[in-house]
Amino acid sequence: MRRIYISIIIVVSAFCAIAQQDFRNPDLPIEERVQLLLDQLTLEEKLGMMEHQNPAIERLGIPAYSWWNEALHGVARNGYATVYPMPTALAATFDDQAVEEMFGMIADEARLKYYRSQAAGQYGDYTGLTFFTPNINIFRDPRWGRGMETYGEDPYLTARMGAACVRGLQQMVNGRYKTLACIKHFAVHSGPEAERHSFDATVSGRALWTTYLPAFKYIVSHTDVGMVMCGYNRLNGMPCCTNEKLLVNILREQWGYNRLFVTDCWALNDCWEQDEVIPRHVTHASAADAAAAAFGSAVDLECGSGLNALKEAYQSGMIPIDIIDNHVFKILKARFELGMFDPQQPFTEIPDTTQFEKKALKMAQKSIVLLKNRNDILPLQPGKYKNIAILGPNAADSVMLCGNYNGTPRHAVTMYEGIVNYIKQLPAKDRPNIYFDTVCHHVDGKYRLPNNFDKKIAQCDLVIFVGGLSPELEGEELKVEIDGFRGGDRTSIDLPRIQEGMLMKLKKMGKPVVFVLCSGGAVALDWEDENLDAVLAAWYGGQAAGTALADVLFGEPERKVARNIL
Repeated sequence: MRRIYISIIIVVSAFCAIAQQDFRNPDLPIEERVQLLLDQLTLEEKLGMMEHQNPAIERLGIPAYSWWNEALHGVARNGYATVYPMPTALAATFDDQAVEEMFGMIADEARLKYYRSQAAGQYGDYTGLTFFTPNINIFRDPRWGRGMETYGEDPYLTARMGAACVRGLQQMVNGRYKTLACIKHFAVHSGPEAERHSFDATVSGRALWTTYLPAFKYIVSHTDVGMVMCGYNRLNGMPCCTNEKLLVNILREQWGYNRLFVTDCWALNDCWEQDEVIPRHVTHASAADAAAAAFGSAVDLECGSGLNALKEAYQSGMIPIDIIDNHVFKILKARFELGMFDPQQPFTEIPDTTQFEKKALKMAQKSIVLLKNRNDILPLQPGKYKNIAILGPNAADSVMLCGNYNGTPRHAVTMYEGIVNYIKQLPAKDRPNIYFDTVCHHVDGKYRLPNNFDKKIAQCDLVIFVGGLSPELEGEELKVEIDGFRGGDRTSIDLPRIQEGMLMKLKKMGKPVVFVLCSGGAVALDWEDENLDAVLAAWYGGQAAGTALADVLFGEPERKVARNIL
């Protein structure tokens, strides 16, 4: 009898083990697989899924997973990766098809990096397939430091470019997405950076519906975007991550969006946390109250560390179990749609990474905008100039090229290197001599010119000055407090005075001056427009920016000089 009992126990155990793993059966519909897994989770495991760092569930063989990854213009923050131009530069191409192709390549590279991370047992932030990209906020104030992350001030262009990004990232093969995209920050998020944790964006209904919401509505309606993220700011008095009108009435009910909604990282803390240094909203009495307001309505996933607050909200009866199950169902479904629980990985082909480099160059070329070209000085004619000066704080700055939210390029070509490399391949009779000097920093006046500077410039036939701004001056919540810059934003849209003064000095020396402006957003160039011979907007152009600039300056046959006007 004992042997019979043991045999029964073995059979039952084996059957239960098989039943436990039915969620891995790729022949079943995804919704059924999701429910099979959800039914096996404990309350603790369900709540853990609602924080962006999903813990491992070892008894079911499920590894940990972090939802937080970035791909603003290439896979970011995970070692070497292709770095494409910043989104403001991409917007200047007006080519949404090229942008979609570019993000398709980013998805391929992301898959490759994901498999490598999995093989190495790395499951933390920036290793997954879910990207908090694109930023489709409207760049209405040129002083905003994060404007470089957006597609500009126009709702229609933003909608088209954002949708192209989503389609590229969310390419589907055999019923599985390569990656998932997230449109952010919902809504009316556009600085100021120093006050973003307490700022109340007060806008009229007309401005909300004609300027700030159209891109979100378009992308939700025209793509299957996997995630939407709320902003740090308040909207008309209520924090965006607990704003029922915004999240429920508009997003869920009017637009019918039923996929994942995620908070910006630690944004819920702003709803309750007192901070003597950083002013915050403090609109809710406690962390549990904020969690209940968020998860009790539209929020499915918190980027942050509010798990204890979520538990307290549940235990206090503020969030019922059916609401939690609904959130976790959507979270799990997204992971299934990425093929994470399939017996075999859905994408095994190793991409041709040389195509990524070619695309980075092509997008940089397409993004450069000609703002001024007096007497058709551009394209530069080989052999015409015997001595060329390449000057300016951005001429040899490789950090500037990458903007923000970037990966690390294996090869980056500065503006100076791009021009020199181009000149080297010219016939010997056409190669000019090159004089290089930084001549000034972006803002301060501490840089000292060499003693022979005036003599060197006097010998030159042409000056190429590469200046503008830097992602070390403008960007997300930076600790910068200097003339013209505050907290990542600008307090003035003028070109920094030290640079304009240097341009004036160079022009007085009687040399033709080509000004290459590198920046994340618009810069006022009144004097430059009146006095300089040519002006190009080259943005933060990515790893191939220098090669692209040289091609444009010298008018390569395939590209010629950019003729579109900003």
